[in-house]
Amino acid sequence: MGLVANPVTGKTDKDLEQAQVAIDAVSYLAGQLETKLKGEELRQLHAMVSDLQLNFVQQQKSAEN
Repeated sequence: MGLVANPVTGKTDKDLEQAQVAIDAVSYLAGQLETKLKGEELRQLHAMVSDLQLNFVQQQKSAEN
């Protein structure tokens, strides 16, 4: 998503299409895990997915400008 440098190259690459695919996959997996998690674990999972989605929207907006 371009937020963290690639550890191999040291460059910050921004590929929003691949980021969207990855976020969709994580979101799907999170949905599958919801029935197995409770309490704090479930809250952390939802927070992680929400953070990814918010960061994506921010990166998308900055790419448009």
